Amino acid sequence: MAEWDVSESQTKRPIQEVRTKWNSCYAMIERFLLLADFLQRVLLKVKREKNTKTRRPSFLSDDELDALTEVRQLLKPLDIVTKSISGEKVGTLSLAIPLLNALKKNLEKVEAVTPIGFQMKHTLTRLIEENFPKIEEQKLYGCATLCDPRFKNVFFSGIEGCAGAINNVGKLIRQHMAASRQQQQQQADIQENSTPNNTTGQNEVEGFWSDLDRAVQLANVQRSDTVASSGMPLELKQFLNRPPVDRKTHTDPLLAWEDLKDLYPNVCAVALRFLPLLATSVPSERLFSHAGLIATQLRNRLSGHH
Repeated sequence: MAEWDVSESQTKRPIQEVRTKWNSCYAMIERFLLLADFLQRVLLKVKREKNTKTRRPSFLSDDELDALTEVRQLLKPLDIVTKSISGEKVGTLSLAIPLLNALKKNLEKVEAVTPIGFQMKHTLTRLIEENFPKIEEQKLYGCATLCDPRFKNVFFSGIEGCAGAINNVGKLIRQHMAASRQQQQQQADIQENSTPNNTTGQNEVEGFWSDLDRAVQLANVQRSDTVASSGMPLELKQFLNRPPVDRKTHTDPLLAWEDLKDLYPNVCAVALRFLPLLATSVPSERLFSHAGLIATQLRNRLSGHH
């Protein structure tokens, strides 16, 4: 350490790949490239024993290092996606579509010139398309993303998926509003039947205003129900027209809805059906991995051959 002017606190060790641990290959490559200069100098110091024919381990060539660098660039977005989607303290279902589209764009940005990097980029792109062909058109994912105040309809890549999500959320909002009106009407009938009879004069006054009161109630229902031009619930249209909240300051969509629930109560009621859902089974798997050591560096990285 003193020879290379590195303090004990700054020392790093190579990381072993573990097949059962996500992103361990990326962690191994990243650490190897970080320590490449030091590892090469260490190999030069390895002395060959005279009584054996074994050779000193050879280091990677420049072309191999270039290919490994491109592999790291291609695996980096996957590392970010898996860490983001594997959370357990907040709902992650609404992250699926934005993360998938961001993953595609980041892979496209990588300029792979080596044969290994070019082939890997092509393979990753193909596997993403094969495994997630129409995720935006699936109801759970589309509705969760649309109801997330951080994303809304901004992160949809296709018109069909966005339109389908708006249509599904709109139907759920109308159903919720109809159920709420029916419940309010039942409560009003119960209250009216339980109220003692008023004086004759007061009943006449109430009867005079009854038609106007019903007209006001009907106007409020129509105003909050649909927009004539698009058929979209007005409340949903207003919610989508509002700028998305900052993703960096609002990591939990449910907390973001605490500030919006009074403005868009019906949209909030529908959002609460989707936003608490998790996109992966990682949290439940951690229950069977000895107090969650699968997500920490404490897990043993040595394979059976070591």
